[in-house]
Amino acid sequence: MDDDDFMYDDDDYLSQEDEENEENEEDILDDVEVKCENMYYKAKEFRETDMKSALDQFRDVIELEKNDKKKGEWGFRALKQTTKLHLKHNQPTEALDSYKELLTYIESAVTRDYGEQSISKMLERFSDLKDITRIEAFFNVTLDILEQVKNTRLQMKVGLRLGRLFLEQGEYSRLEHKLKELYAMCPDETSETAMLFSSQINEVFALELQMHSRTQNIGRLKEVYNRSKTMKISVLHPRIKATVNECGGIINMSEKKWSLARTDFYESFRNFDEAGDIENRIRILKYLILACMLDETGINPFDYRETKPYVDNPEIKALVSLVEAYRKQDIVESERILKENGESVLDDPLIKKNITDVIQAARAQTLLQITRPYTSVSTEFLAKKIRTTSAEVEHLLSLLILDKKIDGVINQVTRQFVRYQQSPVDSVQHKALNDWANSVDRLLTKTVHLLN
Repeated sequence: MDDDDFMYDDDDYLSQEDEENEENEEDILDDVEVKCENMYYKAKEFRETDMKSALDQFRDVIELEKNDKKKGEWGFRALKQTTKLHLKHNQPTEALDSYKELLTYIESAVTRDYGEQSISKMLERFSDLKDITRIEAFFNVTLDILEQVKNTRLQMKVGLRLGRLFLEQGEYSRLEHKLKELYAMCPDETSETAMLFSSQINEVFALELQMHSRTQNIGRLKEVYNRSKTMKISVLHPRIKATVNECGGIINMSEKKWSLARTDFYESFRNFDEAGDIENRIRILKYLILACMLDETGINPFDYRETKPYVDNPEIKALVSLVEAYRKQDIVESERILKENGESVLDDPLIKKNITDVIQAARAQTLLQITRPYTSVSTEFLAKKIRTTSAEVEHLLSLLILDKKIDGVINQVTRQFVRYQQSPVDSVQHKALNDWANSVDRLLTKTVHLLN
């Protein structure tokens, strides 16, 4: 046998030995995995009957994997079950400890998708806790580990979720702090990477818009609204579009631009409808009804195809009745509805803030009808008719006069409204003077043109 033959046989022999070692190692690994799997399912059987045994056996699964110097899927699952058990038995401190340990598995022990889905479901459970401080603790440890593994996308997603919880519970100071953190994670809006995070950036904008809307900070609301409109995004989620349009409507309501507010609320309603958000859809429909009552175009909010199915919805029944009374210019019925349904109608800050304008508009419309046959009428008489004070009547008449909806003057001495009267002769003379003035104006224009 020559050297070449010897070397070949030796290599071949070593290769077989290595393969056998690898197979043995795989068998050992498979054996550990099978043991962990069996122990895991055995522990699950004790969850409902013997919590201590279940926790002990889940811990055995975790320790067996650790002894094998490898964090695996069964240890991850065991920690999930452990966290759930502690939560179920009102042990949030122990739940937080096991959850922290679970988070150390997400980078290598399980697939990215399975890890993210598991975290999402766990965060849902934590969100049901009554103590916002404890909820924040669970979210914060999640954010910390995501920052360590540099998963910015999921980090923003979790941060937004926590921010929405703060919004729902009225924790505006916490929300403001969280928004600063979220904006810090966002790339510059003009950078190339901004498009990659465009959805998250717009969700941050939407969250801040909602905060300023709830706190009625119109100045900041307008500022963020205008900034959000500059974002160049090809496709926005309907829920985000709905929020932006809602805030546009609130801004226009604050500036008494009723027609623009009506358009914004209608678009917001359509967006929430598309997103399947029933709760916000009804809330925005209430705003649309309010804007339609204040807008003088006479548009019925239920003439829209999308809103017709909601005309009999019990949540807006009182507002529907108010619309009918308003269209009939029945101020007595309007006030009765508000008195009897004040809690359901005025429970929303925006409606409560603007309902005075609705009543004022209804009284103004009624005044127009009442004063039509009179050349002179006392403000005291008008006040009784529309169930308010003489001072309020004088204020409303002044607005109508300034808006050129009524032609007259208020006599402060006699406390009467006096309508201006034009005799046929006055009308002819007025027309003649107007024609003469127009002729002079045309002659002057021609003279200047010739001189030039």
